Amino acid sequence: MGASRDNPPQNSLGTVLKNERQTPQQLSYLIPILIESGFCEYSKKGKAFFVNYKE
Repeated sequence: MGASRDNPPQNSLGTVLKNERQTPQQLSYLIPILIESGFCEYSKKGKAFFVNYKE
């Protein structure tokens, strides 16, 4: 997901938002909405959360 405020992982949603001059913190609100709407699902591995688009 890459919601780190300072240094989101490369190729993450957080990086995409930072490149658009937005804050990765917005993912805290956006991802649950997308999951609830059925657009994506998530999994957790260690401390990292992974968001996958559902086709």
